[in-house]
Amino acid sequence: MKNTNRTKGHNAERLYALKFKELFPNCQTSRYASRMLDDAGVDLANIPLLVQIKAGVHKGMKPEEVLKNIKDKLPNEEKLKLLIHHKQGKPGKKRDEFASLVTMTFEDFFTLLKLAYDN
Repeated sequence: MKNTNRTKGHNAERLYALKFKELFPNCQTSRYASRMLDDAGVDLANIPLLVQIKAGVHKGMKPEEVLKNIKDKLPNEEKLKLLIHHKQGKPGKKRDEFASLVTMTFEDFFTLLKLAYDN
């Protein structure tokens, strides 16, 4: 089971790296690009965000702890912190827009809104 979960996680990291490459062509998984980011729980490098990706079923996951862990390990980093939960699909059903959710602090969300709408 451990290898299955690891594979799901790596596959999700590659999937979101491809999606982020549309906006940030230098995006890479941190396993490939940066040991420091990978050790801090950040899964994507070379983008202006700190992204942690969780794939599959995470019943006991506490998003606030995941985001706080990133902040604790990278205290001088000013980038917005995101958690992407790539939920496990149900057999025989197509994934919909609610199969992947993003969690962030309100402070980071408000900063993102200001960046988008102040221009």
